[in-house]
Amino acid sequence: MLKVGEKEPGVSKGKQVAPNSNANAETTSDDACSSNFQPWLSDTIELAHTQRGHGWHYGREAFFPSDNRPIHDRAAFLRITAKHTFIAFIILDLFDTFIKLVPGVGSLQGGSIFLPQIPPFQRYLFGTFLHVLTGFGLLAGFNFVYGTFTLAAVGLFGNSPRNWPPVLDKPWLAESGHELWAKRWHQLLRHAFLIYGGYPGKWIGGRNGMVRDIPCSKPSQVKRASDPRNVSSIRSIPWLRHIRSWSRC
Repeated sequence: MLKVGEKEPGVSKGKQVAPNSNANAETTSDDACSSNFQPWLSDTIELAHTQRGHGWHYGREAFFPSDNRPIHDRAAFLRITAKHTFIAFIILDLFDTFIKLVPGVGSLQGGSIFLPQIPPFQRYLFGTFLHVLTGFGLLAGFNFVYGTFTLAAVGLFGNSPRNWPPVLDKPWLAESGHELWAKRWHQLLRHAFLIYGGYPGKWIGGRNGMVRDIPCSKPSQVKRASDPRNVSSIRSIPWLRHIRSWSRC
């Protein structure tokens, strides 16, 4: 397994830029990590825990959002990340507290977001409000957890800020399902979905059995991505994963 810019493990062949990422994602094997660990141990830990594959050959086709933080200034990067992480925690805690105040919804037994004791219009309006609130609370939770790991990796273990681009790219701005899942939503499970769904689907159904999670830049890509046959192999894996999670609740 090689990093971007390596011709063999630990041997650099110069600077390269991941083709589908922004300029901030430029990575070389020399600046990927400044940890006090031995390089082989740092690479082992990083490879075992990285999910999007940032800076590694297998992650070259994953999309990484633009990072407006100063990646060349570690101290400034950590300060801004700490601020964003704290704000995300406050938002998550506020939304979670409010939702748990709703009778039944916040209990261990669960309950409906449609409260029968209020008139129908207010009932569905309030249920929709709780639905939206839960969604943005989920986004805040993603940013809080990812920000915490970013602070630990960059601040404690000396990982390069380049290796920690944002986990989400404003998913509420997505104009299609493909743009949402291939670009704006987190890509943390992208490689797993390709291995367990996309590649087997391609072996079974050929080109129509797999759709690659990359932003569509050509009309032909948009047409293939919108074909229901193309999404079945990859989408079946997250469906099964969530069904399994629900069955264990």
